[in-house]
Amino acid sequence: MSGRPPKHGASRFSRYLEIHETVLGQYRDQYFVGGDAIKFERFGSRHYLMQGEIACRGNIVVAVDKILEVCDREPDPLVQTVRYSYNVYAKGKWNIFRYDNQHPDWRYPGHHDEHHRHAFDWDTGDELPDSPEWIGADRWPTLGEVIEEVRRWHADNYHRLPDPEQFVTDVLSELR
Repeated sequence: MSGRPPKHGASRFSRYLEIHETVLGQYRDQYFVGGDAIKFERFGSRHYLMQGEIACRGNIVVAVDKILEVCDREPDPLVQTVRYSYNVYAKGKWNIFRYDNQHPDWRYPGHHDEHHRHAFDWDTGDELPDSPEWIGADRWPTLGEVIEEVRRWHADNYHRLPDPEQFVTDVLSELR
């Protein structure tokens, strides 16, 4: 687990949850995130699974799929992300972009590790010609950075979105 940027270092699970809720809360307060259906589940003795969706303005959804490895056996365990996927799509359209390290055979030409970004034409679903782009561990984004990129994409494409101020309701209906 060495060679990671500090933002992806191990942290106590309670702290991880606190940061997660703080970041989502900031975007909710700014009325860019309408809600989320993210769940954390322990599986086995060595992992947590973080899965669900975040409803963003413009009927944009961030689908999150992460595996957090448990690094010690404390009551509040030290955890660290080992696998992740942040898939961003427009409801009723196609994928916009996805960051991940979940491909079993990630050895694309010019890629030095498994961290990469896929980019798509959201009107057709086609992956763009220069995709996937290798981003490496140094540019591997946090979930908050992905939501910020979604916000910039939303602003840049506001005029093209069918309902730029709406939130996907089926994500919101799955809340707790």
